[in-house]
Amino acid sequence: SIFWLCSTSICIAINTAAWQDVADKWEPFCEISIRVVYASAFGFQCCSALLLRRLEAIAATRYVSLTKSAKLRRTLIELGFGLVLPLIYVTLAIVNQGHRYDVIEKFGPVMNIYPTAVSVILSTAPILIASLVGTTYA
Repeated sequence: SIFWLCSTSICIAINTAAWQDVADKWEPFCEISIRVVYASAFGFQCCSALLLRRLEAIAATRYVSLTKSAKLRRTLIELGFGLVLPLIYVTLAIVNQGHRYDVIEKFGPVMNIYPTAVSVILSTAPILIASLVGTTYA
């Protein structure tokens, strides 16, 4: 959660400062920036679900203390859902992109996703599913 928040804030801050009165520079950073900002939308939802899952386990008092293997399993699950799933989400975004990115002057690069049935399945549905999973723990 903190990783996604910090990385997104850094990308947006650099975009705001770097793209003043210029609309044609920093192509490698554009690629990284749009991917980080795009992944953070799903990453925030996944991390919220993980935090709510942990809070639910604490509130239910199912675990007094965890064994070493249970802690390792919990850490791997949290890394998988909090980092690996958003990275897969970003890789699937390539299917929906008509072109690499749009550059908006004084704002920076933004990802361009065409509204199709495939984009609803690959872009919108994962965020909604992660939100619903988090809601079940709330």
